[in-house]
Amino acid sequence: MARQVFFKVCVADIASGGLVEGSESVPSHVEIRGRAVARVNIVGTVVSRDVDGGELIIDDGTGSIRVRVFESPGRVAGFEAGSVISVLGRIRHYGSERYISADILRGDVKEFLLLRQLELRSEGIVSSEPSPASPAAGGVEEQVVDDSEGMQLIQLIRELDRTNSGNGADLLEVCRLSRVEDSAGVVRGLLQMGEVFEIRPGRLKVLE
Repeated sequence: MARQVFFKVCVADIASGGLVEGSESVPSHVEIRGRAVARVNIVGTVVSRDVDGGELIIDDGTGSIRVRVFESPGRVAGFEAGSVISVLGRIRHYGSERYISADILRGDVKEFLLLRQLELRSEGIVSSEPSPASPAAGGVEEQVVDDSEGMQLIQLIRELDRTNSGNGADLLEVCRLSRVEDSAGVVRGLLQMGEVFEIRPGRLKVLE
């Protein structure tokens, strides 16, 4: 039997798709837009981790999902909360919860999160518009950040994040309150540099 494809999907797909129990000839899968999806390729931000249990919770902007590592569970220790990772694995379920049994975990893919959101939007999978901090479709243009402007925005993001009880700073509010001329462009540069990250589209936190 041919090896199954890792489909690029979003967490909302996994949560809303119809679950089909497997048989001897057909593995368990989720019906997503007319496709039988058993293996997935997801890019998201680590929200929390359980090193002893070999588990991560990631959020890709459409929802959050648990990622379980059964082989060498200690691998999750390499991924801090706030890091952006790529997960390739199988959709599994336990009771009413759907989760991903990870085959491959890849870190240091901050730009992939923004690019993946654009890919999903271009396919009509995610309907929301790209945030001003997202790179243009077709590639990532490097943004040069002035140190003074970067520090101003980092401080503003910290303050708004604190005001919002740690739930991140709204990008539009950052741009509205900032005195930096091209605040959206500077935010994009900070994202590229890894100084800040999106906990979900349009919600920013400083990587401490």
